[in-house]
Amino acid sequence: MSKLDTFFELKERGSNVRTESLAGITTFLAMAYITVVNPSILSQAGMDFGAVFVATCIAAAFGSILMGLLGNYPIAQAPGMGQNAFFAFGVVLGMGHTWQAALGAVFLSGILFVIMSALPVREWLINAIPRNLKLGISAGIGLFIGFIALRNAGIVIDHPATLVTLGDLTSFAPLWCLVGFIIIAALSARQVVGAVIIGMLLVTVAGWLTGNAEFNGIVSMPPSPAPVL
Repeated sequence: MSKLDTFFELKERGSNVRTESLAGITTFLAMAYITVVNPSILSQAGMDFGAVFVATCIAAAFGSILMGLLGNYPIAQAPGMGQNAFFAFGVVLGMGHTWQAALGAVFLSGILFVIMSALPVREWLINAIPRNLKLGISAGIGLFIGFIALRNAGIVIDHPATLVTLGDLTSFAPLWCLVGFIIIAALSARQVVGAVIIGMLLVTVAGWLTGNAEFNGIVSMPPSPAPVL
């Protein structure tokens, strides 16, 4: 414990190992949903769900460990919502590119981002974007992701005249999606640790009990990353 305290300079920052451990667990529970949501979105672009699941876990672990050991900063890293939706629904399904080509573009953009981060260009670009535009982009991405969730849950469906209409809210998927959302919102309002995970687990158990979801056990070997490696 003393080595951890010394390495991360916890006392100097007014913290301790117990506080940081609890904070880490809380952060993990708040972010763990991405391990399911990210492959769920990217699989719609033709990528293998299990392989993306493994890649998501490895990327999150690698980024978080680097942030802690090299940056000495308590910030967890994981693939973000927004870019994955744009990747799947905008670039692959919308523009008709293959997911392999789209990943190539992501790789090139990553190289450019690293170069820009090492130069003052990145700061210039960020400062050049008006604050209202930054807020608008964030809100737009949030609405885009929210709409995808509503569509996948069957809460909204296609309509030949209005393009979008209300789905059958009495069927399992839309009904329990709304129930899960209400549970998560209520737990979050009461500041319950892991509110998102708790809501997801409750809906998952309800799916198992009603036969709408398949139970494949609790522990298993991770899927092979080969299909997307």
